[in-house]
Amino acid sequence: MAALDLAALTGVLEYTPDEYTFTALAGTPLAEVQALLARHNQYLPFDPPFAARGATLGGALASGLNGPGRWRFGGLRDFILGVQFVSGAGELARAGGRVVKNAAGFDLPKLLVGSLGRLAVLTEVTFKVFPAPPATARCASHFRIWLRLWQRCCKLLRCRWTWMHLTCSRPLHCGHGWPG
Repeated sequence: MAALDLAALTGVLEYTPDEYTFTALAGTPLAEVQALLARHNQYLPFDPPFAARGATLGGALASGLNGPGRWRFGGLRDFILGVQFVSGAGELARAGGRVVKNAAGFDLPKLLVGSLGRLAVLTEVTFKVFPAPPATARCASHFRIWLRLWQRCCKLLRCRWTWMHLTCSRPLHCGHGWPG
C-alpha cells in the first residue's frame, strides 16, 4: 500500500469576497481559509470539524465531515461548487465551476464528498461561503432529564435571538432511569 502526500498543495488560488466564493488547493488547512474569510466577515457555515488540529479542505471534503452548522445551513455538499481532481486513470479533470449559478449536467463534486479518495484524488476545490453573523455566543448547560432540556429549549426558542444549533454531548434519560 502506498501513501499519497498532498501537503505541498496549499494556498488559496482565487477569492472573490463580493461573490462569496473561493478556490483553494486541496491541502490548504481549514484554519488558514477560516482566517482569510474572517478578515472579510465571511465563514464556512457547515462548521468543518478539526480545523484547529490541521484538517485540510481536501480532507474535509473527502471525509464528508460536517460540524453542527450543517443542521441549519446544510453540509459540505451544499457548499462545494467545483473540483479539480486526478482520476483513477491518472488524468487531471475538472467538474463543476467557480460560480454559484452553475447548474449544467451531473454534479460530480457532490459525489466526491465523503468518497474518501476512492473515486478521485482532489487537488483543487471551490466553495461558496456565507456572511458571518454580527455576533455569536456559546453556552453550555447540564441536564440529566429530557423533560428539563425540552422545557429549556422551548423557553429559549421564544427569546429574541436566532439559535444556530443545539448539541447534546451525553445521552439523556427520560426521567425514569432508562435511556429515552
